[in-house]
Amino acid sequence: YQRRVHGGFFYTDTESDKGLGPQHDTQTCPDSDNDVVWGYGKYTTGGKGGNVAYVTNCGDSGPGTLRDLAAKEGKLVIRFQKDCSILLLSSLFINSDKSIDGCGRRIRIGGYPLMIKQEKNIIIKNLCLNLPNEGDPISMWYSSNVWVDHVTFAGINRLSTDVTYTTGVTISNSLFKDQPLSALIGFLSSPKPAQPTVVTVSWYRNHGLSSRYRQPKVVADAKVHICNSVLDNWRQVRGPIEVHDDAQVLIEQSWFKAGDANDNGGVDLTDGEPDGNLNIPLDKNSFNNGARYTYKQSKVDVNSGICPQANYKLLWDVRNDAGVGNWCW
Repeated sequence: YQRRVHGGFFYTDTESDKGLGPQHDTQTCPDSDNDVVWGYGKYTTGGKGGNVAYVTNCGDSGPGTLRDLAAKEGKLVIRFQKDCSILLLSSLFINSDKSIDGCGRRIRIGGYPLMIKQEKNIIIKNLCLNLPNEGDPISMWYSSNVWVDHVTFAGINRLSTDVTYTTGVTISNSLFKDQPLSALIGFLSSPKPAQPTVVTVSWYRNHGLSSRYRQPKVVADAKVHICNSVLDNWRQVRGPIEVHDDAQVLIEQSWFKAGDANDNGGVDLTDGEPDGNLNIPLDKNSFNNGARYTYKQSKVDVNSGICPQANYKLLWDVRNDAGVGNWCW
């Protein structure tokens, strides 16, 4: 292969356009208990150290359902006895110190959101969220220490996740496919908590594929660290990342490819000059197919960890590993 350099990254002509669908599959996912969280969510342990309980009922409610187990008190690791498609008839509230892990099964969830409200220490992993939804599939409000990992959000005509006045969050190894809106972080229309809260989110090794905008959108009282992530073929002329008000965003060692529908003159990564604070070192990120960033660079107080140096293999792995596998599409 002919090797080229874009923004300091090496990749091959063939490899640059491949990898548009992950090969990771929850049927063969590793032991989740041994995973290490990167970034602001690094202190999240979920139900580790507690009992393991299995979802045996794929219905909305009743004994053995996900709703039944998520509402229990104390540390609990929740797994699934069988493959499930769960259509929630109302929001499912998750209590503190829980791990919900679809490892080894094919778990689809939709209908209403997985809701984290005024809770702490929660892990959500290895799930397919692509069923019709009456709310944002994962919603966090006034909470702390949350880790979302290896989740596929596909074809949902809403936000994939929103993070409101929640601190210590890592969203990692997840796929946002064909999404009009991917994430809203730091939303301000809700009442502010009594104690000042800076929303802190690490966006690590995520893959946005053929989605549109808010990948993510970050607004006031939020700090976001984007690291080792890939945005492929975003489907509009306006930029996919939005930074507003006093938000602070640092983007490092990531790869951006504008969609073919964008104008020949190229398209900026942001929708006009950010009125928030964005730092995206041009020598530490890769821009392709007309993608670019031409606006001001701001100083930001954002650092959730050392971002590994990217190369074509790492970014190839991000594409292949994000989400739960092609079966979710």
